[in-house]
Amino acid sequence: MFAYQMSVQTPVRTKNLTAQEEANLGRRAQAGDKAAANALIMANLKLVNALARRYDQGLPNADLFQEGCIGLMNAVNHFDPNRGNKFSTYAAWWIREAINRAISNKSRVVRLPVHLNELMTKIRRVRSELSLKLGKQPTLQQIATELNERPERIKAAIASSKMCLSLDQPASLNEEDKLTIGDTIEDESAQELVGNLEARYLKQRMHQFLDKLSERERKVITMRFGIGAPQELSLREISTELGLTRDQVGKISYLAMRKLRKMLPEDEFCNYLA
Repeated sequence: MFAYQMSVQTPVRTKNLTAQEEANLGRRAQAGDKAAANALIMANLKLVNALARRYDQGLPNADLFQEGCIGLMNAVNHFDPNRGNKFSTYAAWWIREAINRAISNKSRVVRLPVHLNELMTKIRRVRSELSLKLGKQPTLQQIATELNERPERIKAAIASSKMCLSLDQPASLNEEDKLTIGDTIEDESAQELVGNLEARYLKQRMHQFLDKLSERERKVITMRFGIGAPQELSLREISTELGLTRDQVGKISYLAMRKLRKMLPEDEFCNYLA
């Protein structure tokens, strides 16, 4: 955090190094001069800060900056001034590499490969550029064409890069509200349990009222509606079973249903009685 705060102050506290000064400090750092290495690092903290601010992928700016500083220190250790390269140009690759690797390893619950994170960085950049150019959100095909990639690979990359959320994460911005994301997810098994309990209660209540019918009426109703049986029987099948005519069975069924409608509480069984 101290280094991050220092990076904000570097424009006024640290002057830009010339190519010659960078080369001299680089040679001294190669020889083991820690003071020279620190001077080279401090002079390029603002470069780290500038590059870290381009990323917004799951890690705080301070963390991205610290990871970039690790890349900057690696750049100092590997920098060879005799090749004639400018240090900031050389260090930028190391800084970006360190930040990308940190995002890949630390920003998600499920780690994504580095190459996939790099592809997502390209997708975000191209999507932003095309949005400004087209005045609307680009399609997968347009993004794929711009990146010279297959649409299927772009779609898979976007799908795999979705952030994971903790079920214990607060679902409300109100600190006093203890509601979590897990509390807002429907428990389908609970709905099934409620349905089973309701069906059991209705069955018990129905048998209580059926017991108030005569034996013949109870047999006709249970056979007619398949109560306690695998299937319903027709009036003809019931008449054959009980040794009655079809008309007799129909009349018994009609009278028994009239009795049940009078006995059953309307507010309790109104949805079940035709």
